[in-house]
Amino acid sequence: MRWMTVNFVLVVVALTATVTSATAEGLVFRLLDPPCEAHWVTHALSSDGRVMAVNAGGHYYLWTPTGGYADLGPGHELTASVGISGDGTTVCGTILDQNGHRMAAIWRDGSGWTPLADVKHGNTVDGNLGSGYATNQDGSVAVGLAWSATGAAAFRWTAKTGSVRLPDSGHGSRASDAARRADVVVGFDEHPRTGHRRPARWVDERLQLIGQPDQTGEVLAVDAGGIRCCGQLDSRAFYLDNTAGLVDLGVLGGSPWDQSLAADVSDRGVVVGWSGAPAWDDLTAFVWTAGSGMLSLRDWLTDLGAEIPEHVFLSDALEISGDGSTILGAWRDADDLRGTWLVTGLSATAYDNLPVAESEPDTSWQSPSDRQAWPPPPTAPGRPIRPR
Repeated sequence: MRWMTVNFVLVVVALTATVTSATAEGLVFRLLDPPCEAHWVTHALSSDGRVMAVNAGGHYYLWTPTGGYADLGPGHELTASVGISGDGTTVCGTILDQNGHRMAAIWRDGSGWTPLADVKHGNTVDGNLGSGYATNQDGSVAVGLAWSATGAAAFRWTAKTGSVRLPDSGHGSRASDAARRADVVVGFDEHPRTGHRRPARWVDERLQLIGQPDQTGEVLAVDAGGIRCCGQLDSRAFYLDNTAGLVDLGVLGGSPWDQSLAADVSDRGVVVGWSGAPAWDDLTAFVWTAGSGMLSLRDWLTDLGAEIPEHVFLSDALEISGDGSTILGAWRDADDLRGTWLVTGLSATAYDNLPVAESEPDTSWQSPSDRQAWPPPPTAPGRPIRPR
């Protein structure tokens, strides 16, 4: 996946140049020129980071380092969703049908876009039948949001079953990402009374809430094996696996009012995202592992030898490839110019040698009882979250 909140819209402007740098170990940092003039751009990386799907202002592209951007055709300017299969052969998104209605679809080389069937009792809402958000390893399963007579609903599609609505609490839901076999799907389920988003995953099409029923947030990404996932819970980045349990990743700064969001997770449990004050547009990209805790991504990349222009501030990390070799995010500068950065050539050794964060994440936002260990605390920085 995967992406910014609601798969998060990234605001960009056209860049005037592409900057690259390389180290002896093959690490390359670059600023990406957008494929066209657009007010926003969203991305999705293949498992090895060698192929990227792009939605630029409602138009789809496929990007590779050697071939650049290939035009896949129009989507819709009000729909920012985009996904790509782990093998890089299938793009998932939203196109217009013959009646001008938005609908989920997948793209494959040679066959172009294929619309996905509506869910049972599907319904058009403001010209929208649904949106495709993600697909599995080989593109045989797609997930996303469909509209029906009862509202928005997460769906899981295969060529055999068509679009099947996933169970929810009755108010609404969305599927945002899927594991390799799509036996695990993640996203959000809306509270049946208040309608706020709650982190959710579907295991073999059975709904599981992350945290307690009244907590807010969503799951934004799941690894290929369906073991690890990440997202945001009560305005804090979280990580979840069967060993560590549900872990609050904290924030980079010392303010208890800061927020954080975990946007994506690799197959080895490396998490990337942002920390800071979104209301003030003051965000910093981070990288996290269970052994290191939360660290400034720019500081770490600079230590590895990446030549990041001084005027460029890495405000967000949005995607990490399954193998961890590639990370993509957003940048801005003092003049409020914005764009997309990409770093490739990262090795497993680089993550193994991450320095340990100087302090544990701030958990003062939780009540004393919530800070008690549940499950037993890990030995590395990062406190488990006690469901409330």
